[in-house]
Amino acid sequence: MDHPTNRRPSRPDTAPALPGAAAGVLPGTVSNDEPRPSQSQIAYERLREKIIMLELQPGERLVELQLIAELGIGRTPLREAIQRLVQYGLVVAPPRQSAFVAPIQAFEIAEIVEVREILERSSARLAASRATAKDIRALRDASDRFDECMEDGNTRDIVLADTRFHDTLALAAHNNHLRQSIAWNRDYGGRLWCLSVSRGGPMPPADYSHTPIVDAVKAKDPEAAERAISAHIGLFRMRLQRMITEVTPEGPRL
Repeated sequence: MDHPTNRRPSRPDTAPALPGAAAGVLPGTVSNDEPRPSQSQIAYERLREKIIMLELQPGERLVELQLIAELGIGRTPLREAIQRLVQYGLVVAPPRQSAFVAPIQAFEIAEIVEVREILERSSARLAASRATAKDIRALRDASDRFDECMEDGNTRDIVLADTRFHDTLALAAHNNHLRQSIAWNRDYGGRLWCLSVSRGGPMPPADYSHTPIVDAVKAKDPEAAERAISAHIGLFRMRLQRMITEVTPEGPRL
């Protein structure tokens, strides 16, 4: 039966603030199914993805003329996008100075991972209790796609596939507020994940597979689902602990 008994039927399944995530792109990015976005929204989404994917490095200056030419937008929508990114902590804009990509400080890493683990454990437990047969098929597809990307070894594809899996898991939890919280946390987590993939050394695909999480959700075993995702995030945490490579006057940074 495709309708879990403990799910409130009046709640929508899809959070409107996260368009495009089910299609395998970063949560928050626009998709073909959405209304035509404004220039400001386009600039925001493209800059956001460049930052998360480390195409713009932590600490890198945002050169307006260069970004205007690259993104094909005007100065006003670009500045509006930068201000939104400042609000979300991905960009720093000192008075009378050029904006730059926010650095990742060591103390933030522990906080980000701690919050991610709390959110993802809740997501896994709820999914194990509430996931429909359709949810489980989507999870299996997302898990298989991640395994394929791990075999290929392309950093961007791995991050997008991992993002897709965790957003699919959050959808299966049927709690829109939880899903939004996971997506917001993932903005910083995405940068850390890119760093861990590119600098953290070998990643045996079998160790990082999401299959144990999917199996636990399918078995409707919340405790096993929580254990599986905690182990998955534990691997992520260990990789990050090996990657603090620079100490600055403001504190250790990646």
